[in-house]
Amino acid sequence: MHPFKAYMSLHTELNDEDWKKIKPCLTYRIIQEKRIILKPGAICKNLYFLENGSIRYFTIKSGDEMTTHLIQPPFLFTSAHSFTQQIPSIEGIQVAEESYLWVISREDTYKLLEVPSWNSFLSSL
Repeated sequence: MHPFKAYMSLHTELNDEDWKKIKPCLTYRIIQEKRIILKPGAICKNLYFLENGSIRYFTIKSGDEMTTHLIQPPFLFTSAHSFTQQIPSIEGIQVAEESYLWVISREDTYKLLEVPSWNSFLSSL
């Protein structure tokens, strides 16, 4: 079973018709260790599902990076305020070790709200 489909199924009932609409919106990426996927001050344009690896959230205070939390799989993540409001992020997101991600654009995330399983899934988080 597709790892994102399995994750969604833990949170909502997912039928084949809805999955056929969701799956094409997913892009698979292998991201190398220490790569920054969102810089502080940038606008977040993606929703991410961590299949494998680990992710580090950080802020910059007095010129120094400070880790705020780590993400372990399976997990859906983004910079919430930046993603939803399209404002600069106060946090950065970095790949802590080589990670396997499924990426969904903001445009597709909102387009999928018409899909009942997707809407239910996001509401359950």
